[in-house]
Amino acid sequence: LVALGKDESALECYRRLVRVRTFSEEESLLVAYLEIRVGDRRTGIVTLERIRDGLLDSPRQILAGSLCYSLLGHPEEAVALLREGAARGIESPMIYQELGSAAAEIGDSLVAEWAFRRLRGLGRETSECLYFLAVSDMNQGRMEQAVENLDRSVELDPLNGRALLLLGTIRYRLGQLESARDALIRAVRCPRSGSDAERALARVCRGLRLDS
Repeated sequence: LVALGKDESALECYRRLVRVRTFSEEESLLVAYLEIRVGDRRTGIVTLERIRDGLLDSPRQILAGSLCYSLLGHPEEAVALLREGAARGIESPMIYQELGSAAAEIGDSLVAEWAFRRLRGLGRETSECLYFLAVSDMNQGRMEQAVENLDRSVELDPLNGRALLLLGTIRYRLGQLESARDALIRAVRCPRSGSDAERALARVCRGLRLDS
């Protein structure tokens, strides 16, 4: 039922089932998720906290638990759970990816950078991972390294508008106006690229006209 998107029906089935047998940890986690999503949030929180330590036994449960905390509007708790899993030596690319993304979302750049560098060390870098590392490189003045990461980022995801925008911006700062224009044209065409890409492209085009 959950797979079919019938969360309320699935929750009702689990509520009846709990009266006749004890749930496994994985079933309890699913019940917590369903209660938080479509049922009694308080019951979901109580269930989630009761099984929290056991979630650290597998990457899949860690990720599911972090999703529950995110649904509750507590991304800091999601990050804490992911960090605990990583600290226990669970070498899972999925955990590092989610930890990096969640930490970046709440503004914990140190944890995000650590997680994404671990992900890269496992040879499982993603477009988002490389974009974040490029931002870190740029902030520390390592422009060439930032460009290298961004080139790889847009190679992995040609529709990563943020990466294309940053790539165009850095190339503009480096005086590479034609390369900057090419990257920004691609950024403007990406979904949800926003007006920043359009303004950056206009600035680069003005610079090219002045140089000609």
